[in-house]
Amino acid sequence: MQQPNRIRILFVIASLAGGPRTGIRNILLHLDRQNFEPFVAYFHIKGIVNIPETYWEELRRAGVPVWIFKMCHPLDFMAFLRFFLFLARMHFSVLYLPLRLLDSIGSLMAHVLGIPVFVSKHGFPQHNTVKSHIKLPWHIKRAMYVSEKLSTSLATRIRTVSRANKSVYIRLFGVKPTKIVVIPNGLELADKIDSSETVFYRESILKGCSGVKVIGLVGSLIPIKGHSTYIRAAALVKERMSNVKWLIVCDVTEKMRPYQRELLALAKRLEVEDMVEFINYRPDVYAILDVAVVPSFIEDCPHVVLEAMKYGKAVVASKVGGIPELVTDGETGLLFPPLDHQRLADKLLYLLEDVSRPHLMGVKGRERLRNNFCVHNVVKALEREIQTIAKSG
Repeated sequence: MQQPNRIRILFVIASLAGGPRTGIRNILLHLDRQNFEPFVAYFHIKGIVNIPETYWEELRRAGVPVWIFKMCHPLDFMAFLRFFLFLARMHFSVLYLPLRLLDSIGSLMAHVLGIPVFVSKHGFPQHNTVKSHIKLPWHIKRAMYVSEKLSTSLATRIRTVSRANKSVYIRLFGVKPTKIVVIPNGLELADKIDSSETVFYRESILKGCSGVKVIGLVGSLIPIKGHSTYIRAAALVKERMSNVKWLIVCDVTEKMRPYQRELLALAKRLEVEDMVEFINYRPDVYAILDVAVVPSFIEDCPHVVLEAMKYGKAVVASKVGGIPELVTDGETGLLFPPLDHQRLADKLLYLLEDVSRPHLMGVKGRERLRNNFCVHNVVKALEREIQTIAKSG
């Protein structure tokens, strides 16, 4: 039976990578159903890696209705028209928009219909962050800027997941500081992080070798994640310590094969090809690591750091974006300058040469996650903001 006073909130999403996908799932599954009624509108874009059906099955089992809008391409006018008519018919209290393109178009539609909008900015503005790493035509960069400007102007409230990103939106788009709320990503804290299955998993990776340290880089197979820095650091560490396994954890698609081949060629050139291994992602992969490495040169509030903390693992990460807000340098992990493989190697050697160091940092990291980034606290903060936004409408 529907409760008349519940806030009807629509989450509008398209293709989501691992971290944002986990974040949306956590919000949807933990919202207080006494006060909130969540819905999902999913834009299924042809030719783009989309979210697996198991994701939607879990949400439906939890009582979250999901509507799918199929698109032939990212600017499918007919799909947007169907969505506009859907919005006009459903009378939602608030729109939650966590993706670029959709947040600008969705904000415009909501503005026309008088629906308050909560825009969530995951990652830094693309026109600004990609310019030095990916060559794009000026009109594409301009379109990205206009899209960001439109969404920030029309939004009732803006969420960023780091203080670093909040400052970027204030500086680049002139957003009033009071319009932006910083609510980081959060995770559930599992009671048990090791099992007999995990032990077997680690042994299968090490193929019976004993005394081997396992380092892992978990994340999408794209250049900004810093894989080349990771492999170059492996070559330096090898000069002093050869009993180390370097995992690159990702699900490789055909589109990623050329980049994977580049990385394998680099490993061969540096004579570490026997130490570097690509493996498929699984949620408990962090349990088999001794140290998690995040060498990205662009990050906001990465779930990979939180996942490593959840499993009690020390994190060695580049000092970029919102990472310093997650990793307490020298306490829960170590930070190094982005792209600096020498400093990354030095930090790893410091940890690997004394087994107590990564263990103590991992324990403190898990406690920091419990106190500052548990999903319960994150969702409660979001609920307060959504209630305020709904009242403004």
